[in-house]
Amino acid sequence: MKYLYHGTDIDSAREICGWSGIDITRGSKHSDFGQFFFYTTDDYGRAVKWARHKASIRGKRAAVITLIFDLESAKKDIEVFKDDLRWGRFIINNRNGIIIYINKVSFKENNLDAKYPITYGRIADVDVLNVAKKLFSSFEMLYSIDEIYNSNYSMQYAFHTVESTKYILKMTYKQV
Repeated sequence: MKYLYHGTDIDSAREICGWSGIDITRGSKHSDFGQFFFYTTDDYGRAVKWARHKASIRGKRAAVITLIFDLESAKKDIEVFKDDLRWGRFIINNRNGIIIYINKVSFKENNLDAKYPITYGRIADVDVLNVAKKLFSSFEMLYSIDEIYNSNYSMQYAFHTVESTKYILKMTYKQV
């Protein structure tokens, strides 16, 4: 079993841990590991920072959801991304999120169709959106991860299908 964390606002935490559960369709379209997802991290401090950020935008109180994840059973459904060029290009393709871009570059791998039920890898640097836009406008491919890689950033597990959330055995939350 592994503990994972999800930072959000208190109302969303109540909803997720209560009657509605995880809704993977609520994730934004242009994210690191695909379109539809529920992102988590094993870094509690990072989840707290994210919760405070989201809560401040929404004018609410921050909360962190703690999840108990059956990592051993889930291993067959996890696509692991190391800190390398594949990771960087995969993130750029997902961030650009448009097939027209992916069709124009030689590296095609993406998770826009949730072919990977669960992805695991490092969170990209905040500048990734600017890098993705620049590459999209020129239809160039990423050739170095230097602009988007930050070794201080946490690792993340992203759940992309309803079926993949079955490995989450328990969820609780607390205000932070």
